[in-house]
Amino acid sequence: MAIAHDLTGRRYGRLTVLERVANRRPGLVRWKCRCRCGSVTEVDATNLRTGNTRSCGCLGREHHKTHGKSSTRLYKVWTSMKTRCSNPGDRSYYLYGGRGIRVCREWSESYSAFEKWAKAAGYRPGLTIERVDVDGDYSPENCTWIPKGEQSMNTRRCVLLTYNGETKPIKAWADELGIPYSRLQARIIRGWPTDLAFVAPPHMKLATAQAVYVSGEGARA
Repeated sequence: MAIAHDLTGRRYGRLTVLERVANRRPGLVRWKCRCRCGSVTEVDATNLRTGNTRSCGCLGREHHKTHGKSSTRLYKVWTSMKTRCSNPGDRSYYLYGGRGIRVCREWSESYSAFEKWAKAAGYRPGLTIERVDVDGDYSPENCTWIPKGEQSMNTRRCVLLTYNGETKPIKAWADELGIPYSRLQARIIRGWPTDLAFVAPPHMKLATAQAVYVSGEGARA
């Protein structure tokens, strides 16, 4: 079968693509690359094209030596976030990078940019990073900080919702009403009233939904 996109010889950051290597999983295209430092590494095609991976790791190591923050908890949050999205060897990769979830280029390339956002967004010890849209990427517009206990809610399908006198898990309501599970789940976690979470259009903010539906301008279910 012909390769749809032959990356051989192309450069991505410090990496030069040498050849394609065997897929570890169906649909996961990987390429052997030589880094400017001389090391050879294997990288997912998606991470090359998006700029999520730009070196064998030497770029990050050089950066770590300059900012002196590699021992902080926030720095460990940053490295863990990137690893689960880009390293197929990570035990959580199938839930993140394996599903196409990436770290935005701004954060992937710069811990300083991530740190600046984190502090402005209210980071403090005891909080964990959370994606509002669980199918979306790690980026400033899709992330917030919440207590660890709330994040566990974001992975459970057994959270119950009561609507029109019936009580069912979020997943059951999503399936019955034809609403994307990720959207409904994210809204409930962020504190949306159940009825508004069900009827508001995609991408509508809570404040807008309250103004539209509570005022009677929208048709509530």
